[in-house]
Amino acid sequence: MRDISSTIGNSVVLSNVTSWRGLGINFYLSWYQAQKLFLSGTPTSTVQTFLQPFDWLSKLSGVYRSENKPMVQLEQRPVALVTGGAQGIGLGIAEHLLTIGWRVAIADLNEATGHAAQEKLAKFQDALIFVRCDVSQESEVAHYVQAAMEQFGQVHSLINNAGIANPYSGPVEELSLADWNRWIGTNLTGCFLMAKHAVPHLRPTRGAIVNISSVRAFQSEPHSEAYGASKGGVVGLTHALAVSLGPAIRVNCISPGWIDTSAYKHPPQQTNLNPIDHEQHPVGRVGKVQDIAEMVAFLLSDRAGFITGQTFTVDGGMSRRMIYEE
Repeated sequence: MRDISSTIGNSVVLSNVTSWRGLGINFYLSWYQAQKLFLSGTPTSTVQTFLQPFDWLSKLSGVYRSENKPMVQLEQRPVALVTGGAQGIGLGIAEHLLTIGWRVAIADLNEATGHAAQEKLAKFQDALIFVRCDVSQESEVAHYVQAAMEQFGQVHSLINNAGIANPYSGPVEELSLADWNRWIGTNLTGCFLMAKHAVPHLRPTRGAIVNISSVRAFQSEPHSEAYGASKGGVVGLTHALAVSLGPAIRVNCISPGWIDTSAYKHPPQQTNLNPIDHEQHPVGRVGKVQDIAEMVAFLLSDRAGFITGQTFTVDGGMSRRMIYEE
């Protein structure tokens, strides 16, 4: 895709054309390029800036749309599957994708939380569905993907976010096989099952998969064996899928660090952070849900077209610090 800054520069040059015919042709070209930017995940504000030289003509023709009126028709907008999308990071990802012009099918195990997410995102109701789904159960995964296809007709991306968030499973000698399988089943097998059933629909659209792992795939606290193993498995699954599914489908992974999800819980909670929580991060703050959501949007876009099989740590630099007790 063309560099945005150079494209914006071209629109300024084109705006100097004085003939009506030339102006109309150049407006069409600029609008066409702006559509491509919009669909690739470029922020709406940037797209609007791109069309600003033609603002009066675009409004007159009815082509230009505001933030609340997408530039492209609803049925032309890309479709994302977001598992674990009813709260936390998943809800933030769903909200961000909807905001930049995607249609989204949310899956979550908790039906009440899923409906609450629909209410929170009510302004996007025409572009959003919720399906109750336990991603560790293949029949439910198949039903979820089919429901999305029936509603939207196509799928362009899969975000494997569903997981058991609690990393602590207790001393390994006391960890039951049933509990071990529960962590592995949701956090790792769920990613495999979702990929298995989504891939046939992602190939025709040359889509992308983003798996959500954790910094705990690379470093640990005591008594987190099941969680660490499951998230490490997600990293391995990511590069295996990338090699198997390319070039039609790109597959990448994000490993978040400390992300404050309090505002995205059900019900929303007050942030309970103190200054040291922020100060210990090299960037000076704890992560926000939006930090992960924007990284997801980038990896789904054409701007990441040469990136696959990679895991990106988004943790404010914490995993690069050498920390020793004195």
